[in-house]
Formats: sequence, structure tokens, C-alpha cells
Amino acid sequence: MGARFLPERVNEGLGVTKKALWEDMRGFEGHVEHGIVQDVNVPGHLFVIGRWSSREAAGEVLARYSESPNARNANELVAEPGRRAVGRRLTR
Repeated sequence: MGARFLPERVNEGLGVTKKALWEDMRGFEGHVEHGIVQDVNVPGHLFVIGRWSSREAAGEVLARYSESPNARNANELVAEPGRRAVGRRLTR
């Protein structure tokens, strides 16, 4: 997932993103781990990299999570809508 937060709301957006990940994602079956990467050139641009036990587990979260309170809070802070994708790791 990627999100671009408004410059004046970067810290608030990062806080909501962390809360969503560490509190919400751990509750979903198949969650393995998540990390946040911040674009050094555009600090409001965050990438969330998640690891799931299966594509189905990741897909279930993508289908259900957008209506959660934390997702709604994050969406209120963004400069543009986030994009979600399911991918596979090619290198280690």
C-alpha cells in the first residue's frame, strides 16, 4: 500500500498508519509482519510493505479493511487516495 499525506499532516498520517498496522493488522489471520518505508524526497509519501501467509489472507484484508475506523482516519489525511496491491517477493 502507498499513501501520500498532506505536508502539514505527515506526522499525524504516520501515527495513524502505525496504529493501523501494529494494532489492527496483527488481528488478521495470516499476518506475518509489516514495515513502513518513507520516501526521503517526499516525506508525506509512505509505503507499507506487508507479509502474509498467503495471497488469500492478504486479499481478505484488502477486501475488508477499508471500512475500519483507522483506515477511514488515514483516508481523511491523505493528499491522494492510497493504492493497494498484492505482490510477491523476487529477491531477498
